[in-house]
Amino acid sequence: MKLGLKAVTASALVVALAVQLAAIQPAEAGMNRNKRMAIMRAVVRLVILKRQGSRLVAIGNGSGTIISKDGLILTNNHVVSNVRTGQVHDAIAVTVTKSFDKKPKAICLADPSRAIRQPALDLAIVKCERELNGKPLRRRIRWPVAPVGDSKKLIPGDELYIVGYPAVAGATITFTAGKVSGFLDHKNVARAWIKTDALISPGVSGGAAFNGDGELVGIPTLLRYRRGGRTNIGLARPVRKARPLLAQVVGKRWARLARRTVGPRTRYVMPRLPGQPGPPPVGPDGVPRGMREYGDRPGAGRAPGPGGPGGSPYAGGSRRYPGYQPPPGGGMTPGSGGPGSVQGRPGRTSVVAGIVVDASTMRPIRGAVIMVVRPGVSVRAVRPSTIKRYLATAAISDGRGIFRSKHALRHGRTYGVLVQARGYQPLAVDGAIQLYPGTPPLLNVGRVRLMPMRTY
Repeated sequence: MKLGLKAVTASALVVALAVQLAAIQPAEAGMNRNKRMAIMRAVVRLVILKRQGSRLVAIGNGSGTIISKDGLILTNNHVVSNVRTGQVHDAIAVTVTKSFDKKPKAICLADPSRAIRQPALDLAIVKCERELNGKPLRRRIRWPVAPVGDSKKLIPGDELYIVGYPAVAGATITFTAGKVSGFLDHKNVARAWIKTDALISPGVSGGAAFNGDGELVGIPTLLRYRRGGRTNIGLARPVRKARPLLAQVVGKRWARLARRTVGPRTRYVMPRLPGQPGPPPVGPDGVPRGMREYGDRPGAGRAPGPGGPGGSPYAGGSRRYPGYQPPPGGGMTPGSGGPGSVQGRPGRTSVVAGIVVDASTMRPIRGAVIMVVRPGVSVRAVRPSTIKRYLATAAISDGRGIFRSKHALRHGRTYGVLVQARGYQPLAVDGAIQLYPGTPPLLNVGRVRLMPMRTY
């Protein structure tokens, strides 16, 4: 059968047009349906509970992501504890989403005092250990697990999906899409933050940031905004920065780990690891300025940072590294903490330095005693009769409030801290100092704030 030239040409045009249409009409935009359903089920709503008499009352909410089959939940430290006081909450109800158009259902309780926390990075890991009636959890729960990816592979323009439970969207789960806008460095640490235009709002804190393959690559933590405008940028902590924390717990016996890392019950200052952002300034209610937890009071999230029109949760620090507050005199330098030689092995140990100040006036405190206890020892075990046995090193603040430990501390360990000064409430923190390989020889923990004693 012969075809004329016009018929062949017309057929070719039809085929070419069909190919072009297929090329510009993708089968499915973004992440596929099954993958979306799977990762959303791995993100839980965390209801913060406060004990009132014999009852537990909900006072706020956050989000978290299940990262292991035994139910380890990765979230923000400011979800499990009060940022201003450092005191952990009484309990957390873990709620899971069964149907995406219904509120999540509470299934068990987690104890924040047994959380594994890394305040310097605003990260924490909790686990269900009790039934809703308070009895020990005996039954086995089949947890949906979010696959963990590598945030280092991200580049600007990559797809990024934020999953959590924002206040503006009610109690049901919310899935928003956006792009990786870029990255923020902090000092000598690259990619301390992932910038994104995807929606990060109050209540999403501790939730999940997934890449296009449905892998967890970040933890939504902060929101930067411009007062009087609509310019917002979300900040997620790269999951790669959580690797040291995950290495401590994944595949390990939780009960043993939790006993060694009991959360503090007293006021404390959040420690800062070298090269990592310090804690953001907080408002009078203990919530970071510019970023609020789900379920806060009306107006939450509208309070500007103290840095003026370009307010942000980290406003108020140095211009280059927002949130970093160097001590008076240009920062800590070797030898500035008082007389005495430093004992330790170079490259494997670090000296701890900082400045003790009055929390109400920010004036330096002279004569404060800083005691660092040995790894594995809770500050609650320290007594006058045991101080010599449990003490790792100590220091006394000078007239400028500056202190510097005489003995260096070994890397790869976690230390508790006790601070006392005449006329001030004592401060006690388990796990206040965490030293990782590569920590600089001088670790500046920044300002240690003590609350004045109340007189009646």
